[in-house]
Parts: sequence; structure tokens; C-alpha cells
Amino acid sequence: MEFTVIYTESTEEYYRKTVLELVRTQLSEFGITMNIEALSADEYESRLKSGNFDAAFGSYYTKNSQDISFFFGSDDYSNASSSELSSAISTATQSLEPEAQSTAFNSLQQLLQSDMPHIGLYFRETMLVVRSNITNVTAMYYQHAYDNINAWEYKTETQAVVSSGADAAQSASQE
Repeated sequence: MEFTVIYTESTEEYYRKTVLELVRTQLSEFGITMNIEALSADEYESRLKSGNFDAAFGSYYTKNSQDISFFFGSDDYSNASSSELSSAISTATQSLEPEAQSTAFNSLQQLLQSDMPHIGLYFRETMLVVRSNITNVTAMYYQHAYDNINAWEYKTETQAVVSSGADAAQSASQE
């Protein structure tokens, strides 16, 4: 099997070529030949819109909502849109109760796994390591790890221990 992956290099996402070369090496171990074609941003977009590609390497950011409807809207380069898929996405993203949301996302995941219109190669995560006496560190997502830094609180070790106990008691009482 042989196919070509198109991509566009980005100064913000400078690692793309390295990732593709790694994937090419891994696939070659199974006898699959993957060619890599670097394109300008305009040519990449044109090829996506015309459907003139075997595979395309791109990056998407779903924010905190996990809404993936943009994959299958007007820019659905995989041509995977269907009423069943649209309905599953809508149900998953509009479910309010945790159990209903979990069930809806499981159904959506099964549908996507059976059709495989997109294959996720990796996910970047944001991680921040802070001392235990720095509290109220929340709302971290890609490139926004410090968005609420103004709300962070520094406590002495003694205060942090007391606060941790109070937080644990408060979360236990909410269950």
C-alpha cells in the first residue's frame, strides 16, 4: 500500500514534519509506504477543498466543549457528513446530564470508529506543575494555562493543609 499525506508547515506547529516522518517510519515497518508532500497554506487549502489528496495532516482545537461538528460541516474534507452523524453530534453536545452525555458520546464514538472519517494521531495536552500551596489553578487548556493566574492564591504550608482538608470535606458533602 502506498499513499501521500499533504501538510503545510507552520511556525506555530513546527513539529508537523517530524511527526509525519515518525509516522512514515512506523508504517514502513508494516510494509506501508507513506509519501509526505509539503504545501503552501494556500495550496493546502485548495487541495483540501477540491478533494485532491489521499490523506491530510492537520491540527484542530476543540476547546473545552468537545464539539466536533466543525469536522463535518461546510469544511468536511472527509465527506463523512450524514444525518445520523449530525444527530449523534447534536445529542452528545447538547446533553446536560453527565450520564446522558456519557451515553451520547459513547454512541458518537462507536459511530466514528465504524466509519473512521478521521484518525487522531496524537493530542497535545497542557500540564502545569505547581506547589501544593498554590491554589485555584483551573481552566487550563492549550495555550491558555495561565488564563486565570490572577485568581491563583498562595498559602503558607499550614494554610494549604487546612484548605485541602476543607476542600475535601466540601466536595464529600456535595456528593
